[in-house]
Amino acid sequence: MAHARLSDRFCLAGILAIGGQSIIFHARDEAHPRQALVARMGWLPYDRPASFGEAQIIASRNRIRREADLLRQFGGPILPAFHALVPAGNPLLPPEWGALVEGEPFLVMEKVPGVSLRDWIHGSHRGDAPPVRERERIARELARTALELFRS
Repeated sequence: MAHARLSDRFCLAGILAIGGQSIIFHARDEAHPRQALVARMGWLPYDRPASFGEAQIIASRNRIRREADLLRQFGGPILPAFHALVPAGNPLLPPEWGALVEGEPFLVMEKVPGVSLRDWIHGSHRGDAPPVRERERIARELARTALELFRS
C-alpha cells in the first residue's frame, strides 16, 4: 500500500493486522512527531456486499465510536492513549466510491512499542516464556481492566 492519507493529519504506512472486528494500520501523526495506529471497521458493505445491510453498517460504526469513548475514559498503563476519531472516506478505495465510504470512523491511538501479548506469553520474541507468576499478574491486570470496561 502506498502511503495513503487520512485527513490532513495522518499518513497510513501499511497494514499491521486484520482481525474479526477491525483492520489496524501503521500511521504517522504529522501534527505531532509520533507513530500511531489507526483502526477501521473490518467488514463494510464494499468488502462483503451480500452480508451487510444498513443496520449492520451503523452498528459497526457505533462500535468503533464506543471504543474511542472507552479509550478516552480508561487511559492507563495497559491501554493505548487515544489520539483522535477521524471521520473520513476509506483511503484504500477509489474516489468514485464517494458517498458509500464517506464518514467512516477511523480510531487513531498510541502505538505502544513492544511485542504482542501472544508472543510475550509464548516467549517467541526472546526464546523463552516469562515466569508463571508474571503471566498470572498480567492476566489479573487484563481481567481487572475488562471488568472495569464491562461495568461502565
